[in-house]
Amino acid sequence: MVAIALAICIFGFIATIIYFAATMFIEQKSPDTNARLNRIMNSKNGPSDSASNANSYLRDQGDVNWAGQLIVKAFPRAEEFLRQSGVPLRVGGFGSLTVGLLLGATILHVLFLPFKSFAILTGIGLACLPYMYVSWKRKKRLGKFSEYLPDALSMMCNALKAGQSLNACFNLVSEQAPAPLGPEFLRCYEEQNLGITLEAALLEMSKRAPNVDLKFFAMAVILQRQTGGDLCEILDKIARLIRERFQIHGMIMALTGEGRLSGAVLLGLPPVLTGVMFVLNPEYIMRLFSHPIGHQMLAGAAVAQVLGFFWIKKIINIKV
Repeated sequence: MVAIALAICIFGFIATIIYFAATMFIEQKSPDTNARLNRIMNSKNGPSDSASNANSYLRDQGDVNWAGQLIVKAFPRAEEFLRQSGVPLRVGGFGSLTVGLLLGATILHVLFLPFKSFAILTGIGLACLPYMYVSWKRKKRLGKFSEYLPDALSMMCNALKAGQSLNACFNLVSEQAPAPLGPEFLRCYEEQNLGITLEAALLEMSKRAPNVDLKFFAMAVILQRQTGGDLCEILDKIARLIRERFQIHGMIMALTGEGRLSGAVLLGLPPVLTGVMFVLNPEYIMRLFSHPIGHQMLAGAAVAQVLGFFWIKKIINIKV
């Protein structure tokens, strides 16, 4: 039983390291670009109050438990974060899962594992797994908008050349584009049918899916309706820009592949080697956990791992 519990803890630690290493493979958007787009949208639609939105969500949802309320108070945009990830999980369930893993892992460590002082660290490590999964799903889902948007814009451009209205183009994209882009355009199309202006519908869509390319599209359509111009040409240029940026990003990913792989190996090697040594020679590796000097060495190794992760990520993270 002790071996099983220890294996679970080691697996959780390895999964944490792998997650942080995997973030190196995910494209990071420029915060300056997102900040400028957010300022433009907020100036047109008014500032958004995340705390009030979270409180109204709690008032509307009567089945949110104390764990969900704790999550929302600590992170006011938790409900929006979950919705953007596409995970079918409510704030209450997310809070219950996080608190359950925290308490369960801590209790199991105290009951079955040595080094009781590390029990809370084990609980915190496993409690972070739901957030890591939701964060990974959110990045993956938002990345699909940039992947599907160029073809959708080309489709809208061809429909406009054929004489269809912009509202009909939104309906066409909602029927032809895959999820998650299609459902978002469908919601924008239905909001217009209910009397909401196109500008307001586009701003809300860009808030539901905070993708920089989708924000560029929304702002381009809004500015075109206010100042005039050839919308088909604008959409065609945006689609071409997105495709060219994807090509540059692919070249950068290929050139930095060796560095990303080296970083993943260097980050995952220490925990894996510790687990192998524990299986082959437990007495030898346990002195690292039982001796005071071993505790200092572990603390130094953890700090070095974190610093090395950020150092490698800074080197290979080239924004496009």
